[in-house]
Amino acid sequence: MTEVDLMEQFELTRAPVRHAIARLGHEGWLVAQSKRRYVVKPITLRDVREVFDLRKQLEPEAALRAAGRVNEARLAQFDEIMSQTYDPNDAESETRFFAANSALHCSIAEAAGNQRITQIVKKLHDESERILRVGMRYINWSHNWQHGHEELISALVSGQGELAAQIALRQINQSERIVMDAMTELLDEISFGLGPDVRNTKV
Repeated sequence: MTEVDLMEQFELTRAPVRHAIARLGHEGWLVAQSKRRYVVKPITLRDVREVFDLRKQLEPEAALRAAGRVNEARLAQFDEIMSQTYDPNDAESETRFFAANSALHCSIAEAAGNQRITQIVKKLHDESERILRVGMRYINWSHNWQHGHEELISALVSGQGELAAQIALRQINQSERIVMDAMTELLDEISFGLGPDVRNTKV
């Protein structure tokens, strides 16, 4: 895409488009291809591994610290939304699901009392959402992603920090396996003109 493309598509002047491009580039969503051309940063299997690796380091610790300090009603509300069936071809239901998922995990991080952890967890879930949305455009594996958080919420509410951390880690590991299996299946289904290094496979 170019600045002119974006100006025409969104009916904006050059200044806000450049500001948006600069911000998206800073956050790692856009890559400059030339002076005036940009591409959306591709997803690689290495990206997926790194996102989940960082989640496994941060979220169990956040759950440990948040135990006994969470808002049970708020978490239950988010979990109820995530427990409902959604269609990856229905943008509204998909967006509702991902928003609730991110809000639940960010609420736990907030209860842990560290705003920087909360900000990082939010960014990690934004990246996870992009990975999931791209994958589900090709393969409908959304049903595998739906799982309740009742066990985690119960441990958090009752103040069982160690148990909450273990549950959080187990759920992240389960999610990672689902995503990696789906991404591998996706790469088997679609030709992307890839190089030999699977760690940097682009989607």
